[in-house]
Amino acid sequence: MSDGYKNLAALDEMVRTGLVPRAPEWFWEPHEQVALTRWESGERTDHVARALSASLLCLSPWDMDELVVNGPILAESCIALGDEAKRLAERFFVWVWRDLFGSVLAPIQSTHPSVASLLGALEAPRVGSL
Repeated sequence: MSDGYKNLAALDEMVRTGLVPRAPEWFWEPHEQVALTRWESGERTDHVARALSASLLCLSPWDMDELVVNGPILAESCIALGDEAKRLAERFFVWVWRDLFGSVLAPIQSTHPSVASLLGALEAPRVGSL
């Protein structure tokens, strides 16, 4: 099976099920195509495709650099898409933060008040937006 068909099959599975598998060996199939899409820029940018690509890349569980590189791209496209996309992006970033860091920070919150404060802030209702 060619790479194009593997990539399409992997992305089709995500659309069909609504699930994004976390196994690195699965994610590598569409990674290159998704990574190329995130770099679109200019007036004719498809911000929906770009935001989806950046979101998928932010979910890479084995590479924090993906979040650092793709988080701003996701935010930029969501700002361009409007208020609903901005709210969804904010929820996504909080969820990613909790997923990636919450389990690491939770055991030390009792000995480090600043960590407890940070985790509490993540749980608090949001009054601002992107």
